[in-house]
Amino acid sequence: MKYFLYFTIIIIYISLTSFTAYGQQTEDVYLHINTSANNVAPESEIKITVLATAYKPVNAFDITLEYSPVLFELVRASTEGSIVSLWKSLPIENKDGTIRLIGGLIEPFSGQNGKIINLFFRARGDFGSGDFVIKKANFAFADGKGTLVQAKESHSKVVVKENAQLARSEFSPSTPQISGVTITKDPAEKRPIISVRTTDDGGIKKVYVRSRSWMLWDDWRETRLTTSIPRYAWMAQVKIFDWEGKEKTFTIYRWDIAGLKLLIIAAIITILWLLIKRFGLRSRTLATILISIFVFLVSSTNAQAAILSLNPSSGTFNVGGTFQVQILLNTEGKSINALDIQLLYPSDKLQIISPSIGKSIMTIWTSSPKADNQQGKLTLRGGIPNGITVSKGLITTVTFRVRRTGQAIVRFGDATRVLLNDGKGTDALRTTQSGVYEFVLPPPAGPIVASETHSDQKQWYANSSAILRWTTSAPTTGYSYTLDNSPSTIPDNIADSTQNSVSYKNLSSGTHYFHIKAKSPDEVWGGTTHFALNVDVDPPASFPVDIQPSKRTTRHNILFYFQTTDAHSGIDRYEYQIIPLQLHAASIEQGSFLFIEAQSPQVAKLNLGKYLIVVRAYDKAGNFRESQERVEIMMPFVFWATNKYVITALILLVILIAVIARIIYIKHRKIERKHTQKELPESIRKKLEELKKYRQKYGMLIFLLMFLVGSIFFNPFSASAQTVKLSPPLITTVPRYISNNEILYLGGVTNFPNSEVIIYLQNLKTGETFSYSETAGAKGEWFYRHPSLLSEGEYVLWAQTKIGDELSPPSPQINLKVRSTAIQFGASRLSYETLYLLFSIILLTAFIGLSGFTIFHAKNARKKHKMLKKEIYEAEEAIKDGFDKLRQEIEIELGIIKKLKSKKSLSQKEKEREKELLQDLKTIETHISKEVEDIEKVA
Repeated sequence: MKYFLYFTIIIIYISLTSFTAYGQQTEDVYLHINTSANNVAPESEIKITVLATAYKPVNAFDITLEYSPVLFELVRASTEGSIVSLWKSLPIENKDGTIRLIGGLIEPFSGQNGKIINLFFRARGDFGSGDFVIKKANFAFADGKGTLVQAKESHSKVVVKENAQLARSEFSPSTPQISGVTITKDPAEKRPIISVRTTDDGGIKKVYVRSRSWMLWDDWRETRLTTSIPRYAWMAQVKIFDWEGKEKTFTIYRWDIAGLKLLIIAAIITILWLLIKRFGLRSRTLATILISIFVFLVSSTNAQAAILSLNPSSGTFNVGGTFQVQILLNTEGKSINALDIQLLYPSDKLQIISPSIGKSIMTIWTSSPKADNQQGKLTLRGGIPNGITVSKGLITTVTFRVRRTGQAIVRFGDATRVLLNDGKGTDALRTTQSGVYEFVLPPPAGPIVASETHSDQKQWYANSSAILRWTTSAPTTGYSYTLDNSPSTIPDNIADSTQNSVSYKNLSSGTHYFHIKAKSPDEVWGGTTHFALNVDVDPPASFPVDIQPSKRTTRHNILFYFQTTDAHSGIDRYEYQIIPLQLHAASIEQGSFLFIEAQSPQVAKLNLGKYLIVVRAYDKAGNFRESQERVEIMMPFVFWATNKYVITALILLVILIAVIARIIYIKHRKIERKHTQKELPESIRKKLEELKKYRQKYGMLIFLLMFLVGSIFFNPFSASAQTVKLSPPLITTVPRYISNNEILYLGGVTNFPNSEVIIYLQNLKTGETFSYSETAGAKGEWFYRHPSLLSEGEYVLWAQTKIGDELSPPSPQINLKVRSTAIQFGASRLSYETLYLLFSIILLTAFIGLSGFTIFHAKNARKKHKMLKKEIYEAEEAIKDGFDKLRQEIEIELGIIKKLKSKKSLSQKEKEREKELLQDLKTIETHISKEVEDIEKVA
């Protein structure tokens, strides 16, 4: 029976452990190294593939791979087919047998054997066995918290021996293509940033960039896939080299800067022209001015070469002590003859005792080194006759005294210049290297002090109440202590307490120092111990979230920038969350909390829809400031159709085309009426009436001419038309505003991890109150997504923490106004944006319709006008012929009278007839000349 009991217990234990092993899903990440061959001859080529297996989605990694540089040489790499979408720099950082891979994934990866990179090595001439080992591999889970996990180590052995097969990889290298180069602006630095996209990041060995600010290019400089260029450069070139030495170059222009500089040049030329016009400058003077301007523009391109650095660049020093920093110059092979250096340091933590000028490459000081400990600035100005070329030239040695604990950055100011020995004073400073120093309190000389609320003197705490305890190894009769803002205060010799603890409340943000010393039984005071309390109860400064290319865009890949400061502890990290605001775009599960740690700028790939980007900036004490910005991804047609400027332009175009259409329509109807009613111009009617009068005087000839005119003009034609008191939860993430076409999201924190958070939503119009429940995470974080759209109106939000049957007091109420941006028809909603789109389509349709209407009537009016002009022309021609023949008849009759006059004297009646004929002839000749002019005008 005893053995049976033992056997039963063992079986149950194995069953439970087996169930646990198989029932829980592992969260481990594994790395694998696949090699194309394990035994190779010298000069063989081996492909090493780094694969990842993750049972939970990951979105970032930092991998270090080691190999034997004696046996193997890295010859190229490839990222084609990689799961990685973003590389921190170039994928390969190869140094002394160590390869570092740092990157991220826009779409988190989970699964087996996801390819990270292919590495191609060549076996050298030596024989032996070498390992490819993953020494360090950290992955970040895509859980909204940036949880890190260390992947299991992996290695693969490759043996190089003489009688092995000569191996070749199947990869055929091709020069990577530059698929695109974009320029964006860094909101923090206000400098343009170039981002290079290639078809194979791993195929790139080196990247170079250069820019043109005026006429000349600056020097090529090696850089990363993302780099900055000078603020006012109007042209830039990117050159990439693959592992075979082949190169590709891409040129990009900044047309706004180019246009600005063209305006500057045009203004200079205009001023010169005005000077010439005003003062009559001679050609030699003009040539001198133009050459000077050209030299100025050419010399404005920075011939950057020099590097300024600090030595040491880092270190830890005690408060109250001193340390020395050397300022060093590297001219990079160019001759330098003058320097103007501005060194900046935090005056609250450091002060300069003296800069040493005893040993320096500068032989002439234009002014003595000047240290301003109030502003935290050191100024150095001097020269070097005939110039100097150095790689590690000492400019000066600065002695600093440490004033308080913390971290200090010593850097060179923007006014720092290093001038070339070229006779022009060209600034050759290419880059500067700052120094970062840590300051701590000296070891305790008195009682040993500890704090249960602020245990680490280097860390910051969001707790304004401090408890301090101390102890000594020797007997004491009392302690003297004080708390102030100075790190080196010595307490007075008056005992404050015999207890070994003290507490302080309502401490302000900043560093406070506790100083204590003990008195021995023989009335002797011992040494002083200093203890730092770092308190920060204030969140970081408010900051904007800058969306590139814009808040409303057609691009699915967006960049968003964020940057802020913290007055006390400093910024520790940023986290962001992208919340879909529409049902069709929602992909977040109920209760999920998707804040992801990130740095600015951040890339996001979004589908069509509206999103809320929430960014939190955390300081080193754990306080955070939240900033929100909305972004909408739209189809190109919808983007333009709902743009207010486009809608305004369409309205103006429709009004304009409607006015034009009305004018042309009226003109067309007028021409058509004239043609239909056979209306002749007033001048033609008068001439016809005059011809009719002459017909009565001169017979049927004129009648026949009128008939001819009528038959021509009236030729018909056709036209077409057509009670344990629980503290309430804190609501931190709440939209500034929301529409009745967007989903409501709420987020916050509670002091009780894994507790239940009840969210209340009350409609002030109807008085209805609804409650919803969420479970907080391991850190007390909770997130709520409303299951449906809210109707228009005003609401009140609040929340309570619930543990068991106990409820906390309600949190402060938050007023929320839901704006009407949609028209509701039963269960369906039609957003105003959709209405704008329909309105734009109607306007566009109206514009097209009115344009067609205008073209139709304009075409027909022109056609009828041409026909009417032709008919009027023919009528004018016929009238001219009629008057011409009438003149001939009158001339014949005058000829007859002239003959009669030669034979006999005319009677009075015949004389009157002759006079009348001569008058009519004169009138007709006038008409004929006028007709010729009218016909020429019509023609």
